[in-house]
Amino acid sequence: MNRVVYPKEKELTVMAQKKKDSKMMVKIIKTAVSGVLCVALAGGMVAANVLIPPNASSVQSILGLKSGGIDNSKAKTEGINMEYSKPGFDTEEALVEDEIALNKKIAAEGIVLLKNDAGKMPYSTDTTFSFVSHSAVSYIGGNKVDMKTAFEDAGFGVNEALWKFYSEGNGKDYGLGVGSVSYGDDEDFSINECPLSVMKAEPGLTDSMKNTVPVFVFSRVAGEGRDMPRSMYNHTDVEEDKTKTYLEPDSVELEILQYLNDSFDDVVLLLNSSAAVDLSWVEDYPSIHTVISAPAMGDYGLCSLAEIFSGKVNPSGRTVDTYEVDAMNSPAAQNFGDFAYYDENGNLTKYNYVSYKEGIYVGYRYYETRYEDKVLGQGNAGDYNYDDAVMYPFGYGLSYTTFEYSDLKADEKGVTLTVTNTGSYVGAEIVQLYVAKQDAKIFRPAQELKGFAKVFLAPGESRTVSIALDDKAFRYWNVKTDRWEVEGGSYQLRVGASSADIRLTAEVSVKGTDAPDPYEGLDLLHYVSGQITYVTDAEFEALLGHPVPEDVVRIDRNMTLGEMDHGRSPLGWVAQKVLRYRLDSSFAKGTPDLNTVFQYNMPLRALAKMTNGMVSMGMVDGLVWELKGFWLVGILRVIYEFVKNLILNSQMENRLKNS
Repeated sequence: MNRVVYPKEKELTVMAQKKKDSKMMVKIIKTAVSGVLCVALAGGMVAANVLIPPNASSVQSILGLKSGGIDNSKAKTEGINMEYSKPGFDTEEALVEDEIALNKKIAAEGIVLLKNDAGKMPYSTDTTFSFVSHSAVSYIGGNKVDMKTAFEDAGFGVNEALWKFYSEGNGKDYGLGVGSVSYGDDEDFSINECPLSVMKAEPGLTDSMKNTVPVFVFSRVAGEGRDMPRSMYNHTDVEEDKTKTYLEPDSVELEILQYLNDSFDDVVLLLNSSAAVDLSWVEDYPSIHTVISAPAMGDYGLCSLAEIFSGKVNPSGRTVDTYEVDAMNSPAAQNFGDFAYYDENGNLTKYNYVSYKEGIYVGYRYYETRYEDKVLGQGNAGDYNYDDAVMYPFGYGLSYTTFEYSDLKADEKGVTLTVTNTGSYVGAEIVQLYVAKQDAKIFRPAQELKGFAKVFLAPGESRTVSIALDDKAFRYWNVKTDRWEVEGGSYQLRVGASSADIRLTAEVSVKGTDAPDPYEGLDLLHYVSGQITYVTDAEFEALLGHPVPEDVVRIDRNMTLGEMDHGRSPLGWVAQKVLRYRLDSSFAKGTPDLNTVFQYNMPLRALAKMTNGMVSMGMVDGLVWELKGFWLVGILRVIYEFVKNLILNSQMENRLKNS
């Protein structure tokens, strides 16, 4: 007897079957995904097992396990002197002594004397110095010898009471914030200087400074890892300081400086920062006769600083940046923006980017171009005054002696000239050679540094100095021909003591490559004039030759290792997490691992440039495919490209052996 199936029961049966089919489909998808992941993992294991053994040294170096190196044990060395790298030290103590001497020499030649009114420097060793500010006892870059020890060893006196106040007394808990925290997860750029009121409340402390020369140590944290803040808004609770930049003194520091200016007729300002700090305020404190820049200088660099104070060493360092009157007026500052990346789903990331709209006009290339435009009356500079913009130019630095330049001879291969020490101290001069083309058809800076030479001279001594120019001195990159080109014609070779102190000039003729103008027909008014403080997006895109990229994290060769968590590959996620863990761990210990910091911010394409040939650009492209979500295809391409790279490397090795 056939059973009757009612409509409601039939509907329930169909629904149950659909549910069963749906579960089966989910199971099939999970199985497929698991299979692909297993294949990818297996492929990764195979690739790792193939890649790592022959390249163990490079891999260990990348992971920070040991220094990289090359096994030369099987190299053919017949007829070759293998003692070229034999150490010239009989004992470890002798090696250490040489390293210390080298550290002191490098520091001595890098410290820059910016201001020396009335010749206050150098000082007699019967001088006693009062080191003011917490930065004196926490000097950035001085690890094994502190300021007190260095200056006492040089024969000076040091205010003991003030030193103890900052190092172990009521002033010890102040000091600069660390800057970046966990590589950008947070930041602390607080200045937190010990207030004058706390100093005055300490019995006898300010009295201890009588009959001494105060040295105010002005420090700022700068370097790799994090951009300094444009504004102190998030780093201070004092309203008047919130609108200031990190590069200028805050209200607490200014109060101390005012006290020193009013109470002493000679004050030294010691700059301890890798950044070109704001010094426009110095002229408001006439007692500051001396300004000297001594950034991080290694373990024993402060010993050289003390010897410059005493005159045992004559300063010969030069500025490597332009010290602007107002850093916020520079094109780089105006074009710098806190532009955030978004992922492909439109979610805000913690990564930022900058549009380098200033192009080639960076630092002195901008200021000297605007100045020359004003002098020549070309009409592009507008209301521009060099002295209102530049505090200390690029390549600038004072000495305890003076130098005279003469007898310039020049051609397209370089210059020779005579330099004479016309002062009374033994000293070193850094002669700088700039190349300029005033009738250039292709826009370029007014002048560019193309060579320099350092010459040590006794008082009254003269020497011939030669600075060579190679084929790179006159060239520019032509985006139309996609190669370096030379614009032919007349060039000026300018020789000077800084970018703004040109002493001698010669004209030379240079043969060009007759390349087409890469910017013909483009509206690049600001780039042609050098007035690029404000450049529109349209003009910037015309220069680039394509639209400004959208603000999204793109999965391509330019993606950094630290951005792999934005990819679609579990392997990328894991790799990024491992790097991030290592980075955070090093910061937690208080000793950032710079190797890991570098790797975290390294673009994928750099893997093909920095692994001693272990990784090819084809392998990088395979990795990009992997990160885009093509798991199996990506892994297979990495393996294929690895084998291909292995063969090519082997062929190259054989050619080199047989050459």
